Parts: sequence; C-alpha cells; structure tokens
Amino acid sequence: MPFDNHFKLIELQKANGISLGSILHSRYSATTIIDHIATKMREQLVKNIIDCSAKLSVLIDESTTLSSKTSRVVYIKSAISNDDPIFMFLDLVELDNQLAVNIVDKLLASLHKCGFDETFLQKNWVSFVSDKASVLLGKKKLSS
Repeated sequence: MPFDNHFKLIELQKANGISLGSILHSRYSATTIIDHIATKMREQLVKNIIDCSAKLSVLIDESTTLSSKTSRVVYIKSAISNDDPIFMFLDLVELDNQLAVNIVDKLLASLHKCGFDETFLQKNWVSFVSDKASVLLGKKKLSS
C-alpha cells in the first residue's frame, strides 16, 4: 500500500474508535519503520543463506529512480532454510555511469553491504542473469 494512504488509515482507525496513541502517525514514521523492518528481514535472509551454505544466483535489471538516475535492481535466487530456491529482492543500486566496470563494482559492493563476503561468493555464486545488455556481457558492437 502506498505511504500516502497511511494518514487515511490512521483516521479510519480513529473513526472506528481505536486508540492509536499520539506518535508514529506521519508518513515519515511509516517510511522509517518499513525501512527498518525490510533491513532486518534482509539481514535474516542473508544470514540464513550463508548459514545453510546455499547456492546463489544473481539477477539484475535496469531501472530508473525518481530522480531519473540509472540504477540496477538486484534480485537473488537461493534456498531459504534448505527449501526450494526462490527469487528475492535484494537491493536497488544507483549508478554513476553505465560503464561495465562501474556496474560490476556497484553490484559487488551491494552484495558485500548486504552481508555476502568474497569467500562465500566465490564458493556459492553459481549464476548471473541480466537482460543481455552488451555492456554487462562484455560484448562490443561490430561495425558494419
């Protein structure tokens, strides 16, 4: 649900006679709480993947932020608690430029920031998926 609805939901609960106290009703508070919960959930998922020594696939796709900066959405596919592997959103990485070296550096920095160290990645990272962008695959356009 969009954060814009948060205030309306608070008002609805008050109209229904629910006492919600007098704090944490702003859009800013809702954003902060959701960000905190998402961060803790991501930490637990990554910890579980590392503890189970699960194999890891990384998928990235191009996106743009609200400020029109180019970015990459990073998804991972892995088993949680030794169940069947599933895709999970991991991070949104803003790019300074679209050079291959920058994309690789930002992707690796994102994986490290989320808790995957170099040793784990070398042992358990088994695939990489992209949208076939030539810059990501190291291909160069041939002149005709």
